[in-house]
Amino acid sequence: MNTTFKLFVSIWLVYALYVAPAGGVLPNRYQDLTFSIVNEGRFVIDTYHENTIDKAYYNGHYYTVALPGPAFIAIPAYLVFKPLYAFLPENVKQLAGGMQSLKKDALADSSFYGRVDNVEFFLAQMFITLTTQATLSALGSVFLFKTLTFIGFDTRRSIIVTVAYAFGTMVFFFSTVFFEQVLTATALIGAFYFLLRGLDDATLPRQRALYILFGGILAGTALTIEYASILAGAVFGALLLSRKQWHALILYGVGFSIPVLGLMAYNTIIFGAPFTTAYRYIDPVQQKNHAEGFFGVTYPHVERMWGLLLSFDRGLFVFVPLALIGLYGLVRYVVTLHKYRSVALSGLGVFVLYVLFYASYTDWRGGATFGPRFLIPTLPFLMLGVAMAFDYLHVRIIYALMLLSVAVHWLGTQFGFAESPWEH
Repeated sequence: MNTTFKLFVSIWLVYALYVAPAGGVLPNRYQDLTFSIVNEGRFVIDTYHENTIDKAYYNGHYYTVALPGPAFIAIPAYLVFKPLYAFLPENVKQLAGGMQSLKKDALADSSFYGRVDNVEFFLAQMFITLTTQATLSALGSVFLFKTLTFIGFDTRRSIIVTVAYAFGTMVFFFSTVFFEQVLTATALIGAFYFLLRGLDDATLPRQRALYILFGGILAGTALTIEYASILAGAVFGALLLSRKQWHALILYGVGFSIPVLGLMAYNTIIFGAPFTTAYRYIDPVQQKNHAEGFFGVTYPHVERMWGLLLSFDRGLFVFVPLALIGLYGLVRYVVTLHKYRSVALSGLGVFVLYVLFYASYTDWRGGATFGPRFLIPTLPFLMLGVAMAFDYLHVRIIYALMLLSVAVHWLGTQFGFAESPWEH
């Protein structure tokens, strides 16, 4: 059993232990679409819409207000769950009978709580989180480990940093509930790994082309999960451009376009235009988060940047003290012109662009959550910086912040959403 496989299984088992039985408003918006596609063969969520406020109303029907990537990713798991549920003993189903979500008392006779099998819905949600979210998150840790070893860090350092990423960041908590950011993080660090493999002169030419193409597909897949991932996609393109890899840049663009064309087809089927999204028809309850500027995006606000990085309720460096070490490591590799300067510069670029983007966003806090969930996709790149920081800082400083970060997120994962890392 090789190190990569053991690392994957170990991380997944811990995530599995903490998987939450049901998500809430945001996970429901994805599962509503998954259930509608599988059970009804349509993209409207009329049957399920009352369990979430993240929805749009268009042409007499309700739709999920979110990119459809996570819902489509969950389909295989739900297809596996359905026959398993059919054979589940009634006494086991009754154990989950108390699960509910969003105004059950007010909607007891509604189409969702009145006609939908709630036990199946919430057990399926738990099963999907276990088999999809936790699995893909653990895979993201593997991509990080492979990236670290590929660029020359020894196995011991790579394992330590990977474990810190898996359990000492918001990735831990959000691998146990079905939110989209962890899926984005896995797609982006996976894309980065394959692009680095594709740029390596030691790789055979045919394999290099496949690596670049697959890197593009993963980066494009990230865009079907979160719009902000286009920022990382642009950084990856800039990396190829800086290396003057014109053929690779074309392959990357081809791969990137494949899932994006699927997203455009989805929008066209529903709204009649490839670039029209559900956010245009968002529920008035949520409109306040998107009324300012371009769907809620204006320009970076200093107070929002402070909130994202240093505030006690959402600050990245407060929730993940180790992230500060990661930022230091990336900057140090860039300014010292290290041979992996381009890797560090790419990681730094992803981090800076994400912070600037969400400092421009009205709902920068991300609603009820644990830490700055919008910055989760930057975490694997900051962890590359942690590995780099070992070359410059005393290991005791790094290990101390690792342990503090793990403690914060272990508590958060046990007890759930919080307004600060000290709440629990």
